[in-house]
Amino acid sequence: MNRVAMTEHEAARAAAAARHILESRLPSWLRYHDLTHTTELVVPAAELLAADEKLDDDDRRSAVTAAWFHDIGFVERYEDNEEMAAALAKEELVRIGVDAEAIALVAGAILATRLPQRPEGIVAEIVCDADLFVLGTERFFDRDARLREELAETGTTYADADWDERQLSFIERHRYFTDGARRRNDATKAANARELRRRATGQR
Repeated sequence: MNRVAMTEHEAARAAAAARHILESRLPSWLRYHDLTHTTELVVPAAELLAADEKLDDDDRRSAVTAAWFHDIGFVERYEDNEEMAAALAKEELVRIGVDAEAIALVAGAILATRLPQRPEGIVAEIVCDADLFVLGTERFFDRDARLREELAETGTTYADADWDERQLSFIERHRYFTDGARRRNDATKAANARELRRRATGQR
């Protein structure tokens, strides 16, 4: 069986291209969907989960490449940014010379991160879990505050209790797709939910 191929060199060029676009073009008011979100949270989580799921090199490269590009659409627009991200990723990957099937896999994984997440296949599942990996980490509340600030920049504001209830509802409905993410993060995610519940009920 022939495998979809993305070489390590192509993957490295893709990561460099994504980083350059994010560094140079992301709006400065993005407090949550910033460079840190991609470089310190989503990409490392994708690499970790790809190892957990024992992906072969081709799928690992596709997952990590999708993680690099998943929020690149924010350089053009806030709403429906996933569609823009997939389109921009395709342009860059075609320019680099990546195999067409690998490009389709990357684009599909990016599109799957749109809420509610609907991944098809392990690569998309990993990228979706990596995108929301922070829900089950100790960095959740810092990033949660930044998301609230970012939404305020778009004109959407919440009272404290309303925000905590919103986030509690989201985190309680959320389920990780991969065994690795569940094993690593479910316990801390539950603790984060308990703290949100405490805040939402006025026990600040």
